Amino acid sequence: AAVIRIMPEGPETNLTKIAEEIMHVVSKHPHVKLNSIQEKPIGFGLKSLEIILVMPDSGGGTDKIEAEFGKIEGVENVEPGEVTLI
Repeated sequence: AAVIRIMPEGPETNLTKIAEEIMHVVSKHPHVKLNSIQEKPIGFGLKSLEIILVMPDSGGGTDKIEAEFGKIEGVENVEPGEVTLI
């Protein structure tokens, strides 16, 4: 399982649209399961999206899917978080 934080470009960024695009990206990876997407407050009206993915622990980890998340319109930064075996 891997936790990934998506930082939007600003507080006005549509997080719902980003979440929909994340689901689309994950759907293209048959061995990756989207466990959850949650909005997390950062401060000053800014929120991030915390994504939990369940995926095999081979093939370079989360690098490839993180790169795809980074190409989504409105995404400023993609931060890998905790990775654990389940």
